[in-house]
Amino acid sequence: NVCNLDAIQSLARARGIPLIEDAAEALGSRWGEHLAGTVGDLGTFSFQATKTITTGEGGLVVTRNPDLAEKMTLYRSHGLQRKTHYWHDLPGHNFRLTNLQAALGFAQVQHWQQIKKERQRISARYGACFEKAEGIIPQRFPDRVDPVVWAVAVRLQPEIYRSGRDAVMAAMQARGIETRPGFFPASVHDYFRTTALPLCEELARQIISLPAFVGLSDQRIELISQTLLDLRG
Repeated sequence: NVCNLDAIQSLARARGIPLIEDAAEALGSRWGEHLAGTVGDLGTFSFQATKTITTGEGGLVVTRNPDLAEKMTLYRSHGLQRKTHYWHDLPGHNFRLTNLQAALGFAQVQHWQQIKKERQRISARYGACFEKAEGIIPQRFPDRVDPVVWAVAVRLQPEIYRSGRDAVMAAMQARGIETRPGFFPASVHDYFRTTALPLCEELARQIISLPAFVGLSDQRIELISQTLLDLRG
């Protein structure tokens, strides 16, 4: 999914704040005519093992600003300019992908249209299964968003799923279906020291993420969906 980048960019520009897009899981998604990660000053993507395209670990930073591109190049390689041995222009790190990782990612890029089509099929099939399902609230995509869905997450209404999301996950696991919870909000982590975020905390308790890997068959999607529906009450 993609948030309202027009509003965020307008706010950032009015206050002189650089805009960094966290597009870690939004590879290929669009906001209007713009690909996710290409609207801000910097866009970041993840190639971690579960992502749409993977190199096992690692990621990518994109920018149109040549000064930022040069600085990112320095940060990824110990802050070293290659003009002089062992001269550090800034406190960089070793963020370089290996050639083997790059080759793995590049091979998947060559099959991008197939990967994208598979992701769209999977999300559409889940959508059809849950279209009129009581107790399940699918993710909403604004009209301007053309998504390439990385994870299929739905919200379980507590008045219908009275046993609670965690009990539902345990029951799914007992039936051989692995699921994941929603992400924990900053307010429940001690080290962030934020104020309470009751809406985020409520959502985190209700969201379940369903299997959505490329190659997942329609038959399996229907089985997963029906199993989730059978656990209502």
